[in-house]
Amino acid sequence: MSRSSVLRLACAIVDRGAATARGAGDAGLLWHGPNDRGLWLGQSHGAAGVLQQLLAVPELVANATAAALIARTLDRIVQEQLPSGNFPTEYYAPTQDVLIQWDHGAPGVSAALLAGWTSGVGNSTLYLAAAKRALEVTWERGLLFKGLMSCHGIGGNTWMQLYAAKLTGDAKYAYRALAFQRTVVTSGLLSNLTLMRQPQPEPDGPWQFWTGSVESAIMLWTDLLFRETAQASMTGWEPAL
Repeated sequence: MSRSSVLRLACAIVDRGAATARGAGDAGLLWHGPNDRGLWLGQSHGAAGVLQQLLAVPELVANATAAALIARTLDRIVQEQLPSGNFPTEYYAPTQDVLIQWDHGAPGVSAALLAGWTSGVGNSTLYLAAAKRALEVTWERGLLFKGLMSCHGIGGNTWMQLYAAKLTGDAKYAYRALAFQRTVVTSGLLSNLTLMRQPQPEPDGPWQFWTGSVESAIMLWTDLLFRETAQASMTGWEPAL
């Protein structure tokens, strides 16, 4: 895809987000979630995930109008951060502090905030501080035993620590990622297929990308073994635009 095509697509996404936000009385960007058309927050179904991809398009970030809209959206996301450092999840009341996984809650949102920080849009100091709080609660409460899934298991939380290490240069996040995986290989609940919790609803197949434990683990471990922590890149999520 040409650079001009990428930019046109990014601009169309911004235009739709701005129109949806105006309809909701918001000055930033909002998009409807895929399941119930709600205005979601998280990385896989909400504004954080869309912003993550938009911020990977330098030509868009250089546009003053788009950059201002993105900054307002990031500012609103920071305002929604809970005292613990986590973020609200659409499946619960706005004040409930529950899910801490890549698709919902602190881990995925921390990545969007870090992307905002590195892009130079808006209040970069604010975004970095909020991202660090989100990464801390991920470390404190993000050792998930529901499976190895990139989407909503310990795999996704590992990837977010690796992403933070890459962007901030702080090795503690890489150490935390490896600590998560040390627990995986020493716990039957995370490494023995006969003991592991089955995801609900179950994937269409045992090897399903993102939501299946086995494939997610292969993807992560291959990167860690052959590209190491500094070069690890979450497949299908970190675009080379």
